[in-house]
Amino acid sequence: MKLKRILSGIASVSLCIGVLSGCQAAAPVKETITEASSTEENVFEVPRAQDDFYGYVNAQNLIDISTDYGYVSAGAFDDIGLQVDEQLQEIITSIAYSDDEYEPGSNEQMIRDLYLQCLSYDRETEGSEVFEEVFANIDACESIEDLLSTNVELGSQYGIFAVPAYELQVNPYDTSEYLVCTSIINSFLTLETLGDTEANISNAYDQVSNLLINLGYDYDTSTSSARSIIQMLTSITNVTDYDVLMNNEVDEITNLNSIDELDDMLTNIDVASYLELCGFDTSEISEINVFSVEQIQAINDALTLENLETWKMYTKCCFLAGFSSYMPDYYATSTSTNYVDTERFAFDVVNSTLPIQVGEEFVERYYTEEISTQLEAMCADIKVAYIDMINNCEWLSSSGKVSMIEKFNNITFCLGGPEAHEINASDALLIGDSLFETIRNIKANEAFEHIQKLNEAPDLLEWDMAPQTVNACFSPPANAIFITAAILNAPFFDLNSDYYTNLGGLGAVICHELSHAFDPMGMEYDSSGNYNPEWVSQEDRDNLDAIQSSVIDYYNDFTILEVYHVDGELTACENLADIGSVQCILSMCNNEDDIRALFINYACIWEMLFHDNVILESLTEDVHSPASTRVNAVVSCFDEFYEIFDVSEGDQMYVRPENRVRRW
Repeated sequence: MKLKRILSGIASVSLCIGVLSGCQAAAPVKETITEASSTEENVFEVPRAQDDFYGYVNAQNLIDISTDYGYVSAGAFDDIGLQVDEQLQEIITSIAYSDDEYEPGSNEQMIRDLYLQCLSYDRETEGSEVFEEVFANIDACESIEDLLSTNVELGSQYGIFAVPAYELQVNPYDTSEYLVCTSIINSFLTLETLGDTEANISNAYDQVSNLLINLGYDYDTSTSSARSIIQMLTSITNVTDYDVLMNNEVDEITNLNSIDELDDMLTNIDVASYLELCGFDTSEISEINVFSVEQIQAINDALTLENLETWKMYTKCCFLAGFSSYMPDYYATSTSTNYVDTERFAFDVVNSTLPIQVGEEFVERYYTEEISTQLEAMCADIKVAYIDMINNCEWLSSSGKVSMIEKFNNITFCLGGPEAHEINASDALLIGDSLFETIRNIKANEAFEHIQKLNEAPDLLEWDMAPQTVNACFSPPANAIFITAAILNAPFFDLNSDYYTNLGGLGAVICHELSHAFDPMGMEYDSSGNYNPEWVSQEDRDNLDAIQSSVIDYYNDFTILEVYHVDGELTACENLADIGSVQCILSMCNNEDDIRALFINYACIWEMLFHDNVILESLTEDVHSPASTRVNAVVSCFDEFYEIFDVSEGDQMYVRPENRVRRW
């Protein structure tokens, strides 16, 4: 179906952009859209570049976008995602149906065996048996100790933890070692906003009660249990500072305790016993980090015999929410995938269960030597330009420039995907006699390998992101940028495009991630990746704070749907990275043609449509500015844009020179 049918007018999202306060008021974008039938043509007047550059570049594509029924977004990322999805399906099926003999433990052997196992999987028998076994184990819990034991069993075998357990984290103060830490409570529910509004609580209540009804409980039992579950969860989430957790405020989320100290704090949990259940040797643990003292205390207070039945019901809901797609139809939930196509089911299971093996096969086929050569050359050019930008920065002190360049020179560029892992023939034994036995074996092996890292030095360059993911990221502890093979597709990167078009696409992404090394969060970490705010002088930090304040004010004046303002503070780090990115790549251009190509493709990569309610939710939840703002707010900061596209005072894209913000 046409996406515009589920929008309250396409212009409301893609073409109604914010304008700066004090500038000329926005005139309505002229448009005529005919929707009487699918055979009629859209008649649409493209906005001028001087009034809406994002719309000028993307309007016609956005009007013509089609998507499957029920989808609420479409755009460049989605298009690449679908392309990669097709490539992955071809890879997996070609391996699965090949007559070749595969080496035991090889990617191909694991992929084929799991795929064929999925094709022969019988939900009605195997699915029912697994559910009955899991729920019988949950029902058999007669104490909190039983509950925690069952919780760890489900966590290690299926990845489902209703009660947080213990895991490893890289020590932020010394990235050469791991810390044991208490996990944050995770859920199929959106816990961080659970208690914000009555509507959120009501929606969560409906989700839980429907899950319990799907499990066969009567209406009264389901609604009563759902009420108890939501009350228990809100007692935990209401004392949790999710802003501190999501902003990774290291000093606030690092609370070290000995086992005895934590045992004194948690009166309803035998800490040493729980650690041993999780697989840790307590003799090797001197300290445990607690991310949120308030949350872990609230969880402790809720772990009582009085709440045992509530925890058991909640655990069942967690399992059903995670595995309903594997179960018979009568367990189906509103959020489960109804797999009519067993091939699609097999593909999804293989891709999610064996991401490393699938990712390595994807990289081998699609991260070619030619792509690698061009990407490495672009990164080398960007390094030179970024260092020049730092050297030419007027607000940085001389010592600050030296420190920044030292950190920049220590950044590792991880491109395409990880090196192929060494084949271990014993991995072939992870494929069990049934699909669920295989899943349990793989999850248990992952949990075991995770715990074994306790006394090892962390591999900071280990890829947490599968190369088949359309994304890029910067890791402060690793002081490294990761660019996946999947994102190396048009419009971000195209071997057949000119250098400056690619620079406006992937080059902007690379520089954006590099800029995170020097945003307010990245500046907390030194060149070795250790949390050390003192590595930058207070003078330079104050100057950065002043720049950040001006950027916050600048973005606060942009609106979506004409009245809803962008949250400049929420989006500050991403906005700084966007501005710093374009500032860098612009410095690499030689002439007007280069700059024009760069600007146009920069707008192309953020081509995106959302349903109105989705974009409104993003204004309060997403740390990125809306797509149109990511383009128009950024390009309006640079004199080159005004010169190339003939923007002058009175145009809607015009920003007074004194209001144009810079990162460097």
